[in-house]
Amino acid sequence: IDSTGKLWTWGGNEGGCLGLGDAQRRAAPAPVPSSAELGLQQAVCGYSHTVLVSKFEASQVQSRAFFLHGLVHMDDPIENQFCLYPWGQESRYYPLSVLRAFIDKHGVPLSPLPVIVIDPPNDERLSQVLQRLQAIAVQCPTVPERVRALALAVYYEMGGAHAALNEVSAKHMALLVERQGLQNGAVPIGSIRVGDSRVRAALFKLACDRLGVPCSLVRGAVPDVDVSSGFFDLSLCSSDPGYANNHHWNIVKLEGDECFMVDTVGLPTDLRAVENSAN
Repeated sequence: IDSTGKLWTWGGNEGGCLGLGDAQRRAAPAPVPSSAELGLQQAVCGYSHTVLVSKFEASQVQSRAFFLHGLVHMDDPIENQFCLYPWGQESRYYPLSVLRAFIDKHGVPLSPLPVIVIDPPNDERLSQVLQRLQAIAVQCPTVPERVRALALAVYYEMGGAHAALNEVSAKHMALLVERQGLQNGAVPIGSIRVGDSRVRAALFKLACDRLGVPCSLVRGAVPDVDVSSGFFDLSLCSSDPGYANNHHWNIVKLEGDECFMVDTVGLPTDLRAVENSAN
């Protein structure tokens, strides 16, 4: 780690442990992209891994990683105070602590676009929703049935079907900010009644984490499957052509290490097998 906080790595790069986005050997130090923004304090290296210590809280590191890369791995449970940021060119990443400090100092939000905060210990309704989802899922005898029941329950908890879902959800959150006085730009996910794909996919992952079902949270273009079905009709979310690369969905791992895609916007009970999944 150099004096500017940038991480430099080199070596055999077994399994991509250098953090450079590939598995190619490096004979000379190479800068890890965006590492200067992580607030790194220490690096510990092993034969096939690299562990980094940041000054930021785990939720801030996880939120930033998802904002940049669109993936929360199925081995990583969602951290308390994990944040979901709006998609699109106008979206910017600011740590939750920075958002709150800015409003305390200046009296106005740092960003006009609300950030969704997932924090069960401080979100009573979210805790109630999670209890309700778990109660529904545990009644099913098999894991696939639990996943289907959970996806359907999330679908209805977040408003079911809506044409132009993103626009409807954005208006709903704007009203929440106005009515509940959420002037710091942070909206608790538990207060949302009409959720877009990011809200639904995050809630589904959160519930899977608690049920012990391996589940990834993914943002991006859906895998190469039959897009003619209602399952992947992205016009349900937005007519913006750029949205196709910003849709949020999940991958679950069931018995036999088989991976399936779950989309809680289209047909939530329809599990689609995926290959080479981002798990």
